[in-house]
Parts: sequence; structure tokens; C-alpha cells
Amino acid sequence: LGAYYTVRAVDSNGAVTWDAIKAHLHNTSRVDFTTPPISSLLTQTLNISVSLNSQQYSPSVARILLYARPSVTRLIPHSGPGSGNTSIRVIGSGFYPTRGLQFFLGARDGGTCNYVSSSELSCTAPAVNGSASMLT
Repeated sequence: LGAYYTVRAVDSNGAVTWDAIKAHLHNTSRVDFTTPPISSLLTQTLNISVSLNSQQYSPSVARILLYARPSVTRLIPHSGPGSGNTSIRVIGSGFYPTRGLQFFLGARDGGTCNYVSSSELSCTAPAVNGSASMLT
């Protein structure tokens, strides 16, 4: 524990997607690593294995879901009162049904969103000082 390891990702067909990525094993249930860039059109689940010598890997120890970065094309409405409770429709592409979706008003945490479809999210803006006109 506390040593540096490597991880390997294997897709559902058994093909190695990436190999020998540096990882840090914190304890028996936590390994930290950074994935390489993925194709902008790719969404896949990978099986993750860990190795101390980059040659002999453990059986799959975890599964990870990688997905392309979503794109926002429109906000409805694009601004609202600072009092909050404004419903906002986020229109775009590449949204993925997951829990814990968040949005930001500039650099400030804007709250949570609900998945509607791969092209729409439904959010509720919190109260802010003044009016908010930028959602990312």
C-alpha cells in the first residue's frame, strides 16, 4: 500500500484499451489514476486490473464507465432573477444518465440537474446576488 502501481483497461471484447497507466494504491479499496483522452464519440465500460510490475495484472478489480464530454448548445431561459428557483432547460448532446449531475453559474456551484434525455437536462437555479446569465 502507498506504492505506485499501474492499471490496465480491457473492453468487453477482451481488447486492451490502455495499458500501464500509473496509479497510486491508497488502500485495498481505493486506486487513483488519470485516464488517457478518449474519442469524443466513445462511451464504454472498461474492466480495470492492477499491477505492481506492469506485466502481471490482477483479475479485473473494478469497472469504470468512460464517456465523452457533453456539449451545451442552448439554455432556456438564458438568464433569470437572482431570487432562484428558476427552472432551466439545458439543451445539447452527449448527456449521460447518471446521479449527481451539477451545473455552475460562472465559477459558482449552481446546484443539481436531472437527466431528461441524451440531449436535455432539467435544472433549478439557486438564489444568487443579482441576476445570473451564464450557466456552464
